Amino acid sequence: MLHHHQFHRSPAAGVRCPDLVSLITFGDDATVHCGLVSAFDPKLAATVDGLDRLTPGWTNTAAGLRAGVDLLSRAPRGLRRRLWLLSDGRTTHGLAGIAPTVARARKCWININTVGFGDPREFDEPALRAIAAGTHNGRFLMADTAEKLGQVFRKAAGHREGRFARGEATAFVIDASGSMFAEKMNGRQRMQVVKKAMYGLIAYKQAMWS
Repeated sequence: MLHHHQFHRSPAAGVRCPDLVSLITFGDDATVHCGLVSAFDPKLAATVDGLDRLTPGWTNTAAGLRAGVDLLSRAPRGLRRRLWLLSDGRTTHGLAGIAPTVARARKCWININTVGFGDPREFDEPALRAIAAGTHNGRFLMADTAEKLGQVFRKAAGHREGRFARGEATAFVIDASGSMFAEKMNGRQRMQVVKKAMYGLIAYKQAMWS
């Protein structure tokens, strides 16, 4: 019997393995809370569980992107590489450090999807669109309700097409600025909404690879 951590081989498709997930937050700086692990790894669940207990910071988007691209550039060969950047505000450290990181992501075939979270009047939609457009197949999405964020994260989970489907390395880079803890969405703290959506994504990936 194959275990969850084992690689699968198909003569036509080459080496395939279960999806790997990482969780990074950015406030004053970026923190890699969990490196690339399978959805079954207890560390991933523990990291998600602690999201709403983090210390808020500013909105250093550039640092979050750099950490995500650095991590994904070292992902195992053969995996698709995708970064999901979620922000509910505007970067407080300028945009100068972002363009080189996006260019590096494109060179490494890392696609960046950006999510404008919460009130559309607060997050920087032009910047988020530009970041996504700078990679090969990046997309910008909007999530102004808890339900929409759940839908976005279900899309992030991907779809498995057969036993030998190509796996994906995914880095979730989450805004941990003060507004994520002070502002509410559908009656809940914004970071708690993110936490619930991440739980749903983990459950889907576990079912997909079980």
